[in-house]
Amino acid sequence: MPIPLSLYQQISPRRVKAAKQHLDLAFGDTLSKTRKEEIISNSLVHFLTLPVHSFITSTWSNYEIHESLTISEESISNLKEALAEDKGLFFLTCHLGHFEFAMRYVSDVLPHNFSILTKKFSPAWLNNIIQNKRKRHAHVIYKIGAAKNIMRTLKNKGAVAILMDQNRPDGIFVPFFNRLAGTSPLAATLSAKLGTPILPACCVRNAEGKHEIIINKAFTVAGYGDKTSNIEEGTRRCNAEMENFILQYPDQYLWTHMRYKACAEGQEPLYKK
Repeated sequence: MPIPLSLYQQISPRRVKAAKQHLDLAFGDTLSKTRKEEIISNSLVHFLTLPVHSFITSTWSNYEIHESLTISEESISNLKEALAEDKGLFFLTCHLGHFEFAMRYVSDVLPHNFSILTKKFSPAWLNNIIQNKRKRHAHVIYKIGAAKNIMRTLKNKGAVAILMDQNRPDGIFVPFFNRLAGTSPLAATLSAKLGTPILPACCVRNAEGKHEIIINKAFTVAGYGDKTSNIEEGTRRCNAEMENFILQYPDQYLWTHMRYKACAEGQEPLYKK
């Protein structure tokens, strides 16, 4: 049942306003105000139910996980092609669908270590609950001091999952839904350095209501020529891949996520105080 925006507006008016701004950036006038509000409401329901689903499925066997998911032959082929490069993998995803559920499948099918790049949550007890659950199926790499661990994982032919739509004031500013956004160049930088394939992926509920893992064709960033330009172009490509997923499944994206906190030089803040 959709959550009335008027109710959530009372709880977090700043987040609702931000979500409307984000939808305006992504869709402009192509969607009605009513449809945009419906998307926000559906998104809230989706993310409120994820912890419940994660709890219910936490004791499921790998067989049960595989049976409850669907993945196309094309996605499987894209994964196999990337693995055949034998240079590790970057799984590129965002605040869309059910990342935690997909992690169970991915960690089971990969031949080498699977790691997740993550921040430490606050308070500490919440971080312990989330990360201990993740550690059952993957290695956890915290962002602070992450570079060496990521390099080691990739050189050992492992895979690293990264949420691409995080606010990064120390990153580079490239477009994300028609506005410059501080974006991590990590995947593009290491792809250029090591030749590691970048594999855009997500896990969403399809039209039949079943979780589906979608894996697009991998790409790499050139390690020759103008490396600065290559890394910027690669980071642009990363954002574009995420935009493509989100536009297909807008009701399952976290529109309340404050993506544009950081501003490029000369850029007006999006979130007015």
